[in-house]
Amino acid sequence: MHWCFQAIKNYANFSGRACRREYWAFAVLDCLLMYGSIVVAGWAGVAYSRWFYIPLGVYVVLMIIPRLSVTFRRLHDVNTTGAYILWYALPFVGLLIVTIRLLRKGDKLENNYGLPCRDVEHA
Repeated sequence: MHWCFQAIKNYANFSGRACRREYWAFAVLDCLLMYGSIVVAGWAGVAYSRWFYIPLGVYVVLMIIPRLSVTFRRLHDVNTTGAYILWYALPFVGLLIVTIRLLRKGDKLENNYGLPCRDVEHA
């Protein structure tokens, strides 16, 4: 759970690096909250109510910056510029390209974007 909150704590930090654990813990929790609330609303019969979508929309908007920052930092961990996120603009192929990059193991040594995550956390 520490890793999920690490991404939230650094929500406006677009520099530095984020390890795989931090990125994927945040991404999974974010998806579970978003899609889980939709499923629960469907079961409760309020999925088509505007009163359900207003808080969900607020959540989505509030999480845009943390999502972008942790993705930029994760791309930095594999020594890739944050602009690589623009591949998302290509349907399907872009998602595949960025996801493969996000799944890669981060550089063990210092790269263009700083020290490895473990060194920064324990320093």
